[in-house]
Amino acid sequence: MIFFTNKFNTMTIDKRGNINMYLINTMDMQNQLKAFRKTILDKILKNLVFNRLLQSYKLVI
Repeated sequence: MIFFTNKFNTMTIDKRGNINMYLINTMDMQNQLKAFRKTILDKILKNLVFNRLLQSYKLVI
């Protein structure tokens, strides 16, 4: 679980602002967690992604 937390915390949008890859990686992590029988509520995941996107966009702009 710590691996996924660290991975999620280090993920950012690339300098070209490619949101698609960021979202794909997030969904992949969610599926990997399901394989370990760990789940993240969709509501929580959406909040985490949204907050992270805002932080990443500040770095891009």
